[in-house]
Parts: sequence; C-alpha cells; structure tokens
Amino acid sequence: MRLRAENRPRGGPAPPLLLLLLSLLLGVAASQEVRCGHPAVPLNARVSLSSEALAPGAVATYTCDPGYELFGTATSSCSPAGRWQGELPFCGTNVALRKPANQSTTVRGGAAGNANDGDLSTVHDGRLCTETQREPSPWWRVDLLRPYAVRTVRITTRGCCGHQPLQDLEIRVGNSSHDLQRNPLCAWFPGTMEEGVTKMFSCARALVGQYVFLQLVGVEGSLSLCEVQVFTSDEFSDDRCAPAGGAADTELAAFDRACFELAVKSGGSFEAARASCRAHGGDLVHGLSGARNLFLLAELERRKQSLKTQLVWIGAQKEPGVVSRTWRWVDGEVVQRPAWGKDQPNNYNGEQNCVVLDGGRGWLWNDVGCNLDYLHWVCMHEIRCPEPVLANHRILTVTNNDRQYGRTLIRTAEHAASSSSTTYKIGALAKYQCERGYKVVGETLSTCEENGQWSGEVPQCIFVDCGMPKPTAHGRFTLASNMTYYGAAAIYECDENYELDGHARRLCMENGTWSSDMPVCREILCPELENENGITVQVSTRSIGGVAHYQCARGQYMEGNSTRICLKRGRWSSKIPKCTWVDCKHPGPIENGRVIVMNETTTYNSAVEYHCVPHFERVGPYLRKCMEDGQWSGEEPTCQLSTGEASEAQNLGLPIGIGAGVLLFLLLVLGLIYLRLRKERPIKNTENVQAALRKEDQNAAVMSFSTLNDGTNGGVTHLSSNIYENIHDHSDNMYDAPYEETERRNGNHHYEASPVSRPGNGATVTINGVAVR
Repeated sequence: MRLRAENRPRGGPAPPLLLLLLSLLLGVAASQEVRCGHPAVPLNARVSLSSEALAPGAVATYTCDPGYELFGTATSSCSPAGRWQGELPFCGTNVALRKPANQSTTVRGGAAGNANDGDLSTVHDGRLCTETQREPSPWWRVDLLRPYAVRTVRITTRGCCGHQPLQDLEIRVGNSSHDLQRNPLCAWFPGTMEEGVTKMFSCARALVGQYVFLQLVGVEGSLSLCEVQVFTSDEFSDDRCAPAGGAADTELAAFDRACFELAVKSGGSFEAARASCRAHGGDLVHGLSGARNLFLLAELERRKQSLKTQLVWIGAQKEPGVVSRTWRWVDGEVVQRPAWGKDQPNNYNGEQNCVVLDGGRGWLWNDVGCNLDYLHWVCMHEIRCPEPVLANHRILTVTNNDRQYGRTLIRTAEHAASSSSTTYKIGALAKYQCERGYKVVGETLSTCEENGQWSGEVPQCIFVDCGMPKPTAHGRFTLASNMTYYGAAAIYECDENYELDGHARRLCMENGTWSSDMPVCREILCPELENENGITVQVSTRSIGGVAHYQCARGQYMEGNSTRICLKRGRWSSKIPKCTWVDCKHPGPIENGRVIVMNETTTYNSAVEYHCVPHFERVGPYLRKCMEDGQWSGEEPTCQLSTGEASEAQNLGLPIGIGAGVLLFLLLVLGLIYLRLRKERPIKNTENVQAALRKEDQNAAVMSFSTLNDGTNGGVTHLSSNIYENIHDHSDNMYDAPYEETERRNGNHHYEASPVSRPGNGATVTINGVAVR
C-alpha cells in the first residue's frame, strides 16, 4: 500500500480514463436505481406521497373520504427492496347503526337497540346499554338488512361496576338469522374483556353476510353491550350523501348505496316537495321494495314522535283519468305491488291522486290530494359514483357522463384534490393512463356500476427506465424523445454501404428492457456470380463499387456489356451478357462441283469440302474451316475442265466403233447357228432310246453384265443405284478422273461403267464359265 502511494502522482488531476469509468458506473447505478411502484389505494381513500421519485424511504400517507374511518396503518414506506411495507389499510363506515337488533332476552331496560343507537356511553344508567338475563350462552344480533362484506367489528363494553364482564366472546357473520352456528366465525376472544373499553375485532378475511351475532360461548351469564359497530367499505357514508347546497339541518341516511334526505322539518305540496328534491339532484323516493323499504320505514318510525304530521310524500301518482287505476312512480315505471293501508285507495272526491306514507296506518300507503301543502317528504338521490382515485403520475379520462359535468372529463393528479366533490352517473367509463415513463399495472378501464362503485381495482403507475441501449458496430442509434424511460423509442441506422439486419425501432418495455434483439449492421454485398453457358466471369470484390468482368470462349462473340458494377442496393448493374457462337454461314455452291458441309454445322471450327464432277478438276483448297472472324479460311476453289480427259475421249471413238461392229457380226453368226441346231433330226439307232443331247444347249454363249468379276478373289459385286457409294473418301482424284481409279491394296471395291480390259488384270468377262478378254 505504501509503495502504491509513492508511485501515484500527487496533486495532479485524475486520469481521463478513470473519470470516464466513474461516470459509466454512476450511469449504470442510476439506471438500475431501485424504485417502488405507486402504492395501491383502497376504496373510499386517498393517498399522498412524500416524494414523487418513489425511491426507498418514500412515505405514503392514507386518508379516508368524509364519513369513513381508517382501519390499519395510515402510512407505508418504500423499502430498499422496492416494495411498500405493511398491510394496506381500509376505509369503512358503520352499517349497523340503527338497524333492527334482537337478543336472547331483555331485562332492566337493556333493549337490543341500545347497542347500535350511536351512543358510545359506557354507563347503563338511563338505559343506554343492552342487558340480558343470566342464562347459558346469551346472544345479541343485528340485521344489516342486506349482505355486506364485513371487515371489522368494534365493541364498547359496559363500565364498572355491578355487572359481570364479558368473557369467551364469539363473533359470527352470515346469512342465517336463527342458527347462528351456521354462520362463519369472524373473531373469538377466549378471555375476559375489560370493562368500559372499546375493543376492535378484525375478521381474518372479509365475511359476507346480513346478520352479525355476538355470543358468550359456554358461559352462563348476562350479556351487556353499550355499542356495537360493524364496518364495511361497500356502503355510502352519510356525509357522502350530503347534497350540494343542502340545508345544514338536513337529515340524511344511506342504505343500499342510495342516499335518502328526510325533510321532516319542512312542509309542502307534492310538486313543491318534488321541486326541492330535484334541486339537490334527486327526486321523491320511488321504487320502494324489499330491504330498502324496510330501512326507510325504520327511519321514519324512529322519528315518529318528532314529526308534525305523520303523512310523508313519496314519488307515486295515479295516471290522469277518473276511471284509471294505474299508479306510476315518478320515473315512469308502473307500481307493481303498492302497499295500501286499510280501505285505501278511496280517491275521495276524485282528487286523491298522490301517495303518502301514513304513520297512523303503520306507514302503509294512503292516497291524498296532491295540493296538501304541509306534508313532509323523503328525497332519494341518484346513485352515483364518487371521483375515481387518482394518484400522482396518472391521467384519468371519464366518458359517458351526464350534462352537469360534461360528457368527457380529463383528470390529472393536480386536479384530483380540487375535484373531489364531483360524482358520476351509473355507466360512466373511466380510463386510466400513466404519464410518460410510467407503466400501468392493473386494469385500465373502470365502469361506474349500479351500486355506485367503480368496477375493478385502481391501477398503479410504476416508473420504468430501460437505460441507454447498446450501440451496434458500423451503425448508430438516436433516441426519439431523448429519454430512456417506458415508451421511449430508439431508432437505429447504419453507416454508408451497410444495411440493417433486424428491427430499426426498439421500444422501452414495461419490464425495463428494450424490445427485440439489437440489430446488426452488415456490409452490403452483391450476390455471387457463377460461370454459366460457356461464359466466364472474374469479380474484383462483391462490395459496393466492385466490378465483374465477363469473357466468352474462343469462337464466340458477346452480346451485352462485358462489365457489371455492384450498386448501393446490393445488385449488379445491367444484365448478364450472352455469348453466341460465330457462324460463317453456308459458303454457297460452286459451278461443276459439290460442297459438303461437315457435321451439318457452319459455326466456328466447322469444315466444308469441295468436289468436282467428272472431267473437271479442282483449282484451290480441298478443305476450308470457319474462322473466328466469321469467314471461311482460304479462297473458294473452282472446278475447271480437265484437258487430258478430252483428248482421251476423242482417241477412244474409233476403237469403240470397230469393236461394236465386230460384236454385232458375232451375234448374228451365233443366232444362225442356234436356229440350225434347233431343227429336229431322225434317229437311226433304235438301241439309243435316250434323247439326243442338244449341242446348242451346251455351246450356247450367254454374256451378262449383271455380275462383274473383280479379277482378284472371284468375289461378286452387285451394282448399286448410287454411283458415289464406292468412291474412296481419301482419294484426292474423286470426281476429277473416276475412270482412272484403280484397285487399292486394302481390297476396297470399285465400279466401272463398262468392261474395260486392263493389262495384268486377267479375265474381266465370263461367258458360260469361260473367261473372255
């Protein structure tokens, strides 16, 4: 270590290579920085972040919408591993408040309704808590009027003293109203609970049920409860139902994701009541049935003692006409099952065309005149969805909304806080998007459902950075937006004379990597050329600008360009040239002669032979060949009359004439002898019975030219119709002096036009087996 310190320069600047390496390491570290995704947001809640970078150490703080209570940890921090710590809290509202309650027994004024009247006092004096008699396994039950997903039950116990503390408490949630053991177990406390305290019990998982039971299991004692609260996130809070511009003393109630406004301190006619409801975005309560009707009647019964009149308007009217008996809700739907009281409707004086709930008849229906201007009324607000949860880096588009807020709304994180009071009608569609560099995790579309809640879970926006893409050899890339986060594009291109192999456009994907494989820049090469059809090619290089030289074989000429150049597109210029054989054509006939084309071809290196007819001799070459220039070699020969043959023909005329005369005389003599010998003679010798031999038959002379003896081996040669058949191929005198042709040593046959006597040839004519010269 000491030696290194001595060898290192002191006080000087850091080497440039070291600085470059350090910057690269910092860049890689920055590109691989750990980040947490956007935290999930529970229903009816909002979240605020301590840092938009979402780096480790960032804190998310949750707050609930008005009227909801937070259960769980209100904050969550981003861990070094890039995950949010802790469980997600939830925001719930008490759905057990003033709902129908019951218990095993009741003593000392401890009615079952005291446990869900909203009074959190722990003193039973004044009958503020419930109480059962001492009995085995006493129980208390609340009817929520409809199934809810119950998450938490909170119990306030009775204070000291004078009553037995609760012990071995069991909480069940389900849909059975009688056999509580059939309902699933939510929580169990196997000990003794403290007196005068509020204790919260959470179900291991959300249990869906209409009834919540509390029971002391296996214990004989008295059950006394001061308050029981059941929390769920599936219901509106009373505060959410507060209409814009409504009076401060307006009494509100929420049930079945509907809002009810009870105008029990005001009075007016049917039309005035309806106008008041419409001013707050609702209408007179209508469509009453089932659990919703029971809830509303329970609310009116609870307020019955404070009402100035027990007639309350609801949104139902009779159709115009004296004889009409059809009643319709204010939304136009026909009333299917009206709950008329005794002797109703009576339509007194034919003017009772509106409906009220009559407290004197157990809140059954009564028909009255629509002009009564002192009656109370109940408004029902339209079920609407709240403002969708919108955290940082999200963009929200809401379509299919009503006219009050416009058909299409666009929200960003900056507008979320200012627009929290906005609500949306059923059927509105919310589309979530993320800002640049962030990807959507979860479902991007959400619909305002009939229950007033947005469908699905709220998606998250998580920042994604792919880092700088790798460069490619002989090429380069360009960042389209000069960014490397999610959705950014890198465009690749190659240097001159190189082409891209792969995708030219790569995108930063949601997993933090660039799409597809990195492209490669390959040198542009023209295809290989081959020798074909007798043409040869020599290529200098297949790169751009390379030259290919073509050459034809000897005796051929080229049609087209002899050179081709490799172009930038990787293609050779022009077309492949063509090599064609040189053709000298037929040399044409000659006078008194014959031209023979060898192999019947006249192309390069072909040959023709020249021959003259008898008595003519050739002057010039016997053989000519086709040359490279398309011309026949040498000069064309001619056939000229032979002078020796002409004198010989004249000298032969006299001998031939004499010979012919002698031959004619001999034939005449022979004919006379033949006639004489055919004459019959008498036979004098009787012993000689054999017929006399005809001497002329033995001496008859027959000369035939049908066969000719060649005088050598006694063979016989038949004459052919083709006089050129026996011409020797290698005789230079062919056709020039055919009668001068003599016998050859190889024994080839020949012919003569007439018998000719030659010295030393022996007999050439045979007559009855006798050779005649």
